[in-house]
Amino acid sequence: MLEVTNIKKVYQTKGGQPVEALNGVSIKFPEKGLVFLLGKSGSGKSTLLNVIGGLDHADEGEIVVKGKSSAEFTQADFDSYRNTYVGFIFQEFNILEEFTIEENIALALELQSKPSDKQAVNELLELVDLKGLGNRKPNTLSGGQRQRVAIARALIKNPELIMADEPTGALDTKTGEQILDILHKLSRDKLVLVVSHDREAAEKYGDRIIEIADGKVVSDKTKELTRAKSISDNVDLLGEDVITIKNGKNITEKDVQDIVRLIKESDGESIITLGEKDVPEVKRVCRIIEDRRETFKKTKQENLGKYDGKEPTLIKSRLPLKQAFKMGLSGLKAKPIRFIFTVFLSVIAFCMFGVLSTLMLYDSNYSLAKSLEESNYQSVTIDKQYNYTLRNVLIHEDGTESLESESVKYRGTLFSQADLDELNKNNVGLSYAGVFTFKPGNNNGNMFELPVTVKDVSLKDFDKQSNYFSVRELQGFSDCGAEYMQNNGFTLLAGKYPEDSSGVAISEYLFDYYKYSRSIDSPSMTAEDFINGNRVLSFTVKDTGLSGTLKITGIYKVSDLSKYEAIKDFENNSLSNTERANLSTELRNIIINSFDTVAFVNPSFYEDHKSNINQTSTQIKTVVGRGLYMGTTPPLSTGAGHYDFFPQTTYEYNKSKFFIYNLSGEPMEYVPNDTEVILHKNVYEQLVKSKGGSLDNITEELVEELSKTVYYVVRSEGLQYSKTTQLKVVGYYELEKNVSNFDTPFLVTTNFLYSFANVNEYEESREISEYVEPLDGKYNFVITNTKNTVEQVKHMISSKNGADFNMRNEAYDTLFNGAIIKTIKQLQTIFLVGGFVMGIFAALMLLNFISSSISAKRKEIGILRAVGAGKSDVFKIFFTESLLLAVICFMLASVVAWGASMILNAELVKIFSTQLLEYGFVNVLLIFVISMFISFAATLFPVIREAKKSPVEGIRSL
Repeated sequence: MLEVTNIKKVYQTKGGQPVEALNGVSIKFPEKGLVFLLGKSGSGKSTLLNVIGGLDHADEGEIVVKGKSSAEFTQADFDSYRNTYVGFIFQEFNILEEFTIEENIALALELQSKPSDKQAVNELLELVDLKGLGNRKPNTLSGGQRQRVAIARALIKNPELIMADEPTGALDTKTGEQILDILHKLSRDKLVLVVSHDREAAEKYGDRIIEIADGKVVSDKTKELTRAKSISDNVDLLGEDVITIKNGKNITEKDVQDIVRLIKESDGESIITLGEKDVPEVKRVCRIIEDRRETFKKTKQENLGKYDGKEPTLIKSRLPLKQAFKMGLSGLKAKPIRFIFTVFLSVIAFCMFGVLSTLMLYDSNYSLAKSLEESNYQSVTIDKQYNYTLRNVLIHEDGTESLESESVKYRGTLFSQADLDELNKNNVGLSYAGVFTFKPGNNNGNMFELPVTVKDVSLKDFDKQSNYFSVRELQGFSDCGAEYMQNNGFTLLAGKYPEDSSGVAISEYLFDYYKYSRSIDSPSMTAEDFINGNRVLSFTVKDTGLSGTLKITGIYKVSDLSKYEAIKDFENNSLSNTERANLSTELRNIIINSFDTVAFVNPSFYEDHKSNINQTSTQIKTVVGRGLYMGTTPPLSTGAGHYDFFPQTTYEYNKSKFFIYNLSGEPMEYVPNDTEVILHKNVYEQLVKSKGGSLDNITEELVEELSKTVYYVVRSEGLQYSKTTQLKVVGYYELEKNVSNFDTPFLVTTNFLYSFANVNEYEESREISEYVEPLDGKYNFVITNTKNTVEQVKHMISSKNGADFNMRNEAYDTLFNGAIIKTIKQLQTIFLVGGFVMGIFAALMLLNFISSSISAKRKEIGILRAVGAGKSDVFKIFFTESLLLAVICFMLASVVAWGASMILNAELVKIFSTQLLEYGFVNVLLIFVISMFISFAATLFPVIREAKKSPVEGIRSL
């Protein structure tokens, strides 16, 4: 069954002095029997028992269990070895106080992954004389009863080896004898090892006595039964030194002679007693039982059992979750003040972490969605832009290049039909329509003006509606079609969608605007009457002089503006001036970029007006010369120079086309000549005025005179050297629209610059971008109805195919063009560090609590390990305790963090006019994950530290 070989164990005292507890102990144990380990305190007997039972580790030597050496055992194997084969009985009982008697006993069974067998428990309770006490708590039992519970716990799993360390040391004599009687009975089928200092009990009950002194086996004797040797019918010899006389009256002379001879042969004192009361005591002391005598003789060290050497089947312990939960819960209740303090501080830490997580995970889409929702936006317009890198490169005479400067710039661009189709392939409920404008377009903030013709009689009435009709301009035109309008819930109030390029459909808002702004219409006029009146939409495009009229063919209700009906009537006293102003501002913000200010046209409208509608321009290249100045003959009042020159094959700058005119002001296609110069329109106008003419009236005579005008161009390199030549003026130029940083007074060719100016280097501006503008760009922006969900907002402003999308509304501008996003992004690192610090703080709190709990439960840990529990079971107990604590903290922190976020949001709305903190499922989940992780970590490290200690250290902690 069991063999120990050359076991050595040395302890280090607090003073650093080594104490040799075991010194080369080797013993072979039988399969069954009651073996006593005797010795004085400190002799090493308990240490030997602990090493044999796997509660402590030997420094040298090995234990062989059924042919398998402990040298091959891991700590987990020792745990399983105790769980499978060993039942421990301790002097101090070591019963778990939070469990009932029945639960204490069944625990050993459950550690073997077996169900709690109530019948088996009751049978054992009856066996140890504790019948009916299963539901009692240990603190209600006497010492003897507790020891019986310990015995029952050791027996429930039917171990092959029972180890008892001073099992009667804390009991009275009678109870001690009862316990030893039980152990003696058990030894008939099992190997029972008992550590004791009671030699009398050992000789009475033991089958073998092993004496230990100074860590060594000094005596190893096994009990033997000697039958009486008959000297005569009346006299027997028991062993070699005990003479018994059955009846003194029947003694013969020969018996006397034999007795005298035996006495003379003995060497030492002899006692003969005739007292009837003394005889039973002598028999007890001499271990005489009927006609036999028990004697102890040196144990023969022989093989007591043969095993095949196969690896024994060890049962890995598995503590039931219910029991782990119970022990964990008892740990929380053990120190209520510490528990409350830990919960309080941990809740604060988790709460702060939760609030900080809303900023760490700040989603600008959420803030924008909430702002749009609170501002009642029902539709949103989207612009498209892309970024490019503008590099100014200096090109040297030898062809090498050097970078002068580099910057990232953004340029608005158009949506193609393909872009629109791709946008509409979404699963967030958005349906986009394209909107185009006339030149110069909305990219410069220009919108179509709707002329207002008001007679004096109705002007006063119309002014009353100024709060409602604060937007009096069109965004542009959409050719989305009647099917799109129907599919997106727009209600046709009257008429129909336009069938050709001469018609237009308008919104109910524009219809109302017409009614209240024109004296010919009555505010009570119906949409049907309006359509039947063949009304037209007159439009004038800002800065272009372009105007026209379109027949209004239909009126659609595209938005729900019922919220703002009250401000139509200026005399409505239900609103304060502040409320009226707020509603008016809100209405303007949502109307100005909504379907209400879009005119709906037939697709043929675009084709008919294509030449006047913004289209995609090709990218251009600009080149800058150095050291080139211009003068005039005669001199102009501003005879300063510029040092730009016009690339020979480029007629476009920053998406603005050059328009070239001859001296008469007529457009011309012109290829620059090396002896000619094209003046800026402003410079040319000064020249014309100097000749007594004007651009509006250029006569043939003036043209002839102008053609003789020669400009001189000077190349200067400081004051020491200059070179002058003359160029003939052949025309002037202007740009399609104003472009910043382009005011070149004259244009010449690259060849002229090389030949005349002797340029050995020049600067070239290059635009680098991964995005390629679509050649079929059509729409200035797109527009869609929205429910203002975060998913929709994310889709509307996300980057697609290298281009960025931006909203046209005040909510977007406030959030993204202000300092809010930038500030939050700058602070996110601080928030991240703050959240991390809060997490560490909570971890330290839980770590401290669990470490304290482990210290307080070191005894229970030792008991569990002795019963058969492994490290994982111990971890399960304290993880359950930590988990319960973390769950309590998590639940409280989640609620408190929600409240704190709501309060902070309310204050932030006052400052930034939008909600910034999105506290939702993700934040709650984050608090949960971090609390679980911290709970795991706070348990793992102290348990690992504790698990490195042997089980006996925990047991000794009491």
